[in-house]
Amino acid sequence: MSCCIIVLPFILSVYYDGNLPRWDDFFGYVKDFFHVFHEMVSAETGMFMYNDSKTLAWFPSKAAPEDQRYLHFGILCGLALYNQCIIHLPFPLALFKKLLGVKPSLGDMMEFSSFVGNGLKNILEDYTDDEIGILDLDFSIYWDGTNVDLDPQNPEKPLTGQEKEYVEAYVSHAFNTSVEGVFQEFKRGFFQAEIGHSL
Repeated sequence: MSCCIIVLPFILSVYYDGNLPRWDDFFGYVKDFFHVFHEMVSAETGMFMYNDSKTLAWFPSKAAPEDQRYLHFGILCGLALYNQCIIHLPFPLALFKKLLGVKPSLGDMMEFSSFVGNGLKNILEDYTDDEIGILDLDFSIYWDGTNVDLDPQNPEKPLTGQEKEYVEAYVSHAFNTSVEGVFQEFKRGFFQAEIGHSL
């Protein structure tokens, strides 16, 4: 089955196999079309990584920026918002903050992964420098199945006395650095729908 999308200034119209529906059928076709979101965000596609509880998705660090699926996903999200279609987007608030140019924070990490977020919060608020020294922590982390050095210029940099820098670097890596290419493709597609004023 082939599908054609017509993007008009105020409405998205969808028809299948060249068969134009009646005007009163357009919205039904659009709702059916947006069911592809459920397929795209499912774990089976491998497009996204999920938190431990499998309730929230995020962009994977291993995805190739040239993967057109992220551009197309962004376009679909933009069209859905512009056309006021209700869709299931299992993403943390960090997604929308990034679209608006707002930096994700420790709170966003706590929303996505309470285990990681609370651990980082404990490092900031509860552990003393002596306790961190005993734990022998450094700027190496494990994220999305990969060991990552948060300060490549200073491998195995000790954490003691630099807790705030470590937490900020961890959050930035998870939500920014590791997904820069694929997120920019998603963002490019999202704003192609010209709905920036709707956010």
